[in-house]
Amino acid sequence: MTNKLVTRRDFILRVSTDFATVAAAGMFGGGDLLEDIKKEFSSTKPSIATEPQFAVHNKCSELFAYQANETRPPASLAKTMLALIVAQHIADPANKDFKDSTLLEVPESVLDPQIIPKDVQVIGALKPGRHISIKDLLLALISYSDARAAETLRHGLKNLPAEGDQEPIIRRMNNMAKHLNMDDTTYTNVIGFDPKGETTTSVKSATTPDDQIRLLQCIAEEMREKTRIGNIMKLWTMPPKDTKKFTIKILDAQKQNGKQHELEHTSPSVKKSKGQTLKNSGQQLIFCKTGFTTMAGRCQQALIRIEGEGEGEGEGEEYLAVVSMGHDTRESAAQMTDHCMTPEFRHALANQHQSLYKVIKEQASCALA
Repeated sequence: MTNKLVTRRDFILRVSTDFATVAAAGMFGGGDLLEDIKKEFSSTKPSIATEPQFAVHNKCSELFAYQANETRPPASLAKTMLALIVAQHIADPANKDFKDSTLLEVPESVLDPQIIPKDVQVIGALKPGRHISIKDLLLALISYSDARAAETLRHGLKNLPAEGDQEPIIRRMNNMAKHLNMDDTTYTNVIGFDPKGETTTSVKSATTPDDQIRLLQCIAEEMREKTRIGNIMKLWTMPPKDTKKFTIKILDAQKQNGKQHELEHTSPSVKKSKGQTLKNSGQQLIFCKTGFTTMAGRCQQALIRIEGEGEGEGEGEEYLAVVSMGHDTRESAAQMTDHCMTPEFRHALANQHQSLYKVIKEQASCALA
């Protein structure tokens, strides 16, 4: 399905805001679900100039997209790429001294307002000189979107081989984006925005929902194939079952006297699902990352695993990649992910003779005829 099918502003509330809306309208005759979605999104008034953007893909097909090729700053979604680079570095047998259990020292640069502005969310206990494991840094990075965790990981990778005039870790992030055909994505730092001003830099951080889908598909493939990278990422993508919180340990300058700190995930979707497989839909939220800047709006990217029905291992198992950008609240950015987790969606995806993609395309074509 291409963006050409979705061009009218009034169509956003009827179809474009969420492909689950189409499933409800096209397969279940409307009803309360459709009306609730209309009501929720009609009250959304983004604080930024552009409209919200959406993209939803399964392994093979684009299920839904709206303004998915328009660029905006990646905000903290940039930390997902940083996490992938860190996981690759851990998985490389050549890096024997860089494991998920390796302790890194929090650098003085976490206090530099030119790197991390004072109004950015941080874990106050991550003070210069203290130590924390790479695994716990990744937990803080993904769950709490912590800027100091990102800067500590960047500092821990400062000895990467130099590549061109860019900082090595930034070069690796951009090279990986190029490898994944994320043609409209550029990273300029590991935090996701330029503290000096997103609109004045000569080289701006930028991405699109479509590009972020490609990144999520890469992560899903690593998990599906149970690679070393995939297994590492599974350790820190979701909180323990039946809980909304992660626990990290921060040690002092002597790498002793560790204190536990609880972190609650920034996404409303995680707080709802608690990392469990939903009994009424057989779906599990296995990865979720939020982001926010004024220019990017509220953003969320997620991977949802749908239990397969095939005979072999992994047969029929499906991963959905969901990206929402440009919303005014975390709740509205999370709504598409939440709708993908409903029994109605599972029914539409698993029990219909034609794919949900085809249903959406037909509904969109009729509505815009």
